[in-house]
Amino acid sequence: MSPRMDRPPEPEAADSPGSGVGEQVLAPRCRPAVPAARGGAAAAAPAPVYGIEIVDSTAAIDRFEDFHREHHAHPESHFDLVRAAMQNGRTALPFFVMVSRDGAPCLLLVAQVARGRLPWRLGYRTIHSSRACTIEVLQGGWLGDCSPPCLEFLCDQLYEVLRRGGADAIHLRHVPAGSDVHRIFARRPPWPWRDRVPAKSRNWKLSLPASYAAWLQAQPKREREDNKRYDKRIRKEFGARVRVELIDAGSDVDRAAALLEGIARKTYQRGIGAGFRDSADARSRWRAAALQDALDVRVLWLDDQPVAFTVGFLFDGTLWLEHLGYDPALRRFRPGMFLLHRTIEELASRGNVHTIDFGIGDADYKRRVCDRSREDVSIYLFAPTLRGLWLSSMRSAANLIGRAGVACLHRLGLLPWFKSRWRRALQPRELGPDGV
Repeated sequence: MSPRMDRPPEPEAADSPGSGVGEQVLAPRCRPAVPAARGGAAAAAPAPVYGIEIVDSTAAIDRFEDFHREHHAHPESHFDLVRAAMQNGRTALPFFVMVSRDGAPCLLLVAQVARGRLPWRLGYRTIHSSRACTIEVLQGGWLGDCSPPCLEFLCDQLYEVLRRGGADAIHLRHVPAGSDVHRIFARRPPWPWRDRVPAKSRNWKLSLPASYAAWLQAQPKREREDNKRYDKRIRKEFGARVRVELIDAGSDVDRAAALLEGIARKTYQRGIGAGFRDSADARSRWRAAALQDALDVRVLWLDDQPVAFTVGFLFDGTLWLEHLGYDPALRRFRPGMFLLHRTIEELASRGNVHTIDFGIGDADYKRRVCDRSREDVSIYLFAPTLRGLWLSSMRSAANLIGRAGVACLHRLGLLPWFKSRWRRALQPRELGPDGV
């Protein structure tokens, strides 16, 4: 059942004809007219009239399908993948917002409503979690006109949802630092309810070369030598028993998910509640991607054992990598890096893929492989209530302490060593045949 979401107050709000549960069309709000220019010039064009429509039921998101498909979307906010997840296992409910200008759709916000606990982390450790209802704007979920006037109107309307008790916070996931979205939303709440220390991250990408050999030759000498040494080690040990399997068919999704779960449960990501986890949500997204020939799951086999994997989605000439992992028991062979090199080699030979997006995270292997990056920020807007003030204070304190610790370790030259040790400490114990 869709949660009750209070809407921003608008004059003469009216239900949309034929709308489903949780839908509402709000009367448009007019911007002040622009005064006539001096000197007797003709009056300037009237300011645009903006309106907003919110849908928060899975059955009703199809009304925005045509607009959604007209615009490029990150896999996290891709229409088919989001709809499949919402219909098959995802506990969060949709929260789609369409902004119109002079009666024509201009901007679609792709988000979801999550009810649960909001974790406050220091590094990889969760130190506290608070009960909260959060509107999460999915990564890349800004489709259409992201000009400042349109974003300012949207920001005002969303903050009104918070003010009226529709949620405890709005979470903007991984928006480019310095963008209009970042600038407008970061300054909207009053200071006590503002995300005063937003989390920062890096998004790494690789521009695929014309050939793998040319790309490898352009790598630093030390990297070339390391790659050659580890390649020789893995091929000497396993010979012809090394193979990479590409899984891209919907009929193989169940088998692929089981294979990857067997590896993922051994990784440090599982120890911090991140990384790949087999679920109905994940499998439904894979099947939806496979229907569009966009699924890209690769498994590295040594002998008859799966030891490393990548999960990605191929849209518009870009492979968006979502999960990577390897069996830590085989760390000395660097199976994850071996698989990445084979992926780059195969995609470069295709000629129809120009970019690999490695997603969020400043891992060392990304620095060695990628050729460009950008800084992203994740921003919270907290409701102007006592609860919102508590959540804002907890987040700011945790992030501030975390940044101070990272800065101190970096200055001492201990940050890579400390992160490596911590990851190994969080790695789950080796599981037996029964998963225990």
